[in-house]
Amino acid sequence: MLAAASLREALAVPARAAFERLLGPFLRRQRWFGRKSRVIDSVSVSDFADLFDVGAALLLLDVRYAEGDRESYFLPLVHVPTDRMLGMRDKHRDSLLATCQGGQGAFFDATVDDGFCSGCSA
Repeated sequence: MLAAASLREALAVPARAAFERLLGPFLRRQRWFGRKSRVIDSVSVSDFADLFDVGAALLLLDVRYAEGDRESYFLPLVHVPTDRMLGMRDKHRDSLLATCQGGQGAFFDATVDDGFCSGCSA
């Protein structure tokens, strides 16, 4: 659970460290993450862009490994309101990054959200 109701709040100074701690385990669950055998030392958001009209953000992640090298990953995230969250969680469990404190929805990999995908193709 994350103490934020929006991606902007999650990336703000007080919540950012907690948000970034969730990213390592999230990446390891993703099919597309190719370094599952390596130990992740830390993941940080090096840059992001808000997509207010679709409730999403595009994140550039800096993944540092215990062996000392690093990689960059691109991650589109979407905030899903509570009324849609449960169905998406059941259907796309590995795409769930975190639920929001107080039942204010959840953050998912945006590629599994139909609203995000159709909003970006328009």
